[in-house]
Amino acid sequence: MIDYKFSSNKKLRVLYFGRSAKGCPEVTYPAASKIRHLRYFQISGLKLINMHDDESIGKLYNLQTLVLSGCGSVHNVLKNMGSLKNLRFLDISSSDIKKLPDSVTSLSLPEDYGALCQLRSLDLEGTGINVLPDSCSNLHNLEVLHLFHCELPKDVKSFTKLQRFRYTYREKPIMLEGVGKLVRLQGLINAVPDKLINEAECNVGVEELGNLNFLEALDIVNLENVKDPIDAERANLKGKQNLRELGLCWGKREEELSAMWWDQNACNDLQVLQALQPPPGLTTLATSIYWAAPSLDIGGFPCLIELYLNDLFLLEELCPYPHLQLLRIIDCKCLKEIPSFPSLTTLVLVKVDPKLVFSVGRNKTSLTHLWLKNIEELTYFPMNILQSNCNLQLLRIKNCNLFEGFGVNDDENKNDSPKFHGGSIQKLMLQDCPVLKFLPDLQGSTSLQQLTIFNCPQLKKSLTYDLKSLSFLKELYLDFNQREEQRGDPSNMYDLINLMKM
Repeated sequence: MIDYKFSSNKKLRVLYFGRSAKGCPEVTYPAASKIRHLRYFQISGLKLINMHDDESIGKLYNLQTLVLSGCGSVHNVLKNMGSLKNLRFLDISSSDIKKLPDSVTSLSLPEDYGALCQLRSLDLEGTGINVLPDSCSNLHNLEVLHLFHCELPKDVKSFTKLQRFRYTYREKPIMLEGVGKLVRLQGLINAVPDKLINEAECNVGVEELGNLNFLEALDIVNLENVKDPIDAERANLKGKQNLRELGLCWGKREEELSAMWWDQNACNDLQVLQALQPPPGLTTLATSIYWAAPSLDIGGFPCLIELYLNDLFLLEELCPYPHLQLLRIIDCKCLKEIPSFPSLTTLVLVKVDPKLVFSVGRNKTSLTHLWLKNIEELTYFPMNILQSNCNLQLLRIKNCNLFEGFGVNDDENKNDSPKFHGGSIQKLMLQDCPVLKFLPDLQGSTSLQQLTIFNCPQLKKSLTYDLKSLSFLKELYLDFNQREEQRGDPSNMYDLINLMKM
C-alpha cells in the first residue's frame, strides 16, 4: 500500500496518481480536509482502499474534474459524492463499478440542492454499468456522455446541452426518444424503430433529426423501417452543412424469403436514400443496403475521403472519387471493377468476386495497403497488382479457402515460384489459407521487413529454401517453425514470436 501525504500543500489545484511499473498497488491519498482547493484529481489504474471521513472525495467541495479510469474498488470513492456541486467532469471508464450509487444519481432532489448539477462530462465506457438511472435525466448541463452496453433513461430530451454522445451497444443500437431536442449534438448513432409511437410528442422516426444541424458525425441504422420517403426528406441531411461523417444502414427484413419483398421494399429503400440527400461536403460515407438496386448512385460527394460499402448485393459500378483515400468493400458480389482512384492508399476487399481483385492491377494507384479477406473463389494472387502499385507496403491475405499461391497476372495460370516484384512491400501477411502451397520467390525482395504466415498447413512442404535465410527480414512469424524450434505452440496470431530474434 502506498500512502501519500501532502499536508503542506493546502493550495494544491491538480493531483494525479498513475500506475507504476510495479503493477497496481493500493493507494490512499491526502486527507480531503487538507487539499480542499483541489480542482483536478486523477487516479488511473490503481486499487482504492476504504477512506476515513476526512479523506472522502466528497469533502473536495471545489473539485471540477474527477478521473478514476481503470481503478478497482471505485465504489469506495463514489459513495460520498453528493456534495460535489461543482463537479463538471466524471470519468470512471474501465473501472470495476457495476452500478452508480445514489450519491451520483440523486441529482435534483430539493434536499440535495441539485448535487452534481454542474456535471459536463460523464464517461462510463468499459464499466459494468448497464442501466443509467432515470434520475440522470436531470443532468441538464451534460455536454459529453460516453456509455458502454448501457441502457439510457426513457427520455433524453432534457440533455439539451449535449454535444458528444458515444455508446457501444451489445446487440442493437439504442432508440432515442426526444433526440430532436438535442440541437447541439455534434455526433450521434440513432436507430429507426420498426413501430413509431403514436403520440406526436414522442415521435422517434428519422424525421426527428431535422433540427440537429450541428451534427458532424451521424450513423442511422434500421432505415428499412422508414416507410415514407417524405420522413427521410424531413431529416434534413442536406441542411447539415457541418456533416462530414455519415453512416446509412438498411437491415434484413422478416419477409426476406417472400416472393413479394423485392419490388416493394427495394423501390422504397431507393426512394428513401434519394430523399435523405446527404450534403456534398462528406468526407466519410458508410452504407449498407441489403436490397440495393443496380442503379444505386452514391456519387456526388467530391470531398469524399473514406467510403465503406457493405452488403450492396447488386451494385455493379462505382463513381470515381478524386480524393478517396480509404475504400472498404464487403459482400458486393456484382461489383467486378474498381475504377481509378488517384489518391487511394488503403483498399479492403471482403467477400467479393475475384474479378474485383484482378481489376486492382489494371490501374496505377498510390495504394499502400491491400487487405483481402474471405474471398472464397480466389485461387491465386495476380502479381501485376504489385507492378501497377509500386507504393504498396502491406499485403494481407486472410481466410481465402481456395487460395493456392501467386500468379503472373490474371490471364495466366498460377505459377509456383514467380518473382516477387513488390519493390516497396514491407509487410506480407498470409493467414488461415488452408490450401496455400506456393510462395513467390522472396530472395530478392530486400524491402520486405516483416513476413507473417499462420495456419497455412500446406505451405511448409513446398518451400525450397529456409525463410530464416532472408537476412533482410527484421520480423519473421511462422507458426510451423515456432513449433519445430519448440518455442511455443501458437494457437492464434497473438502467440507468434519473432523468429529473427534468438
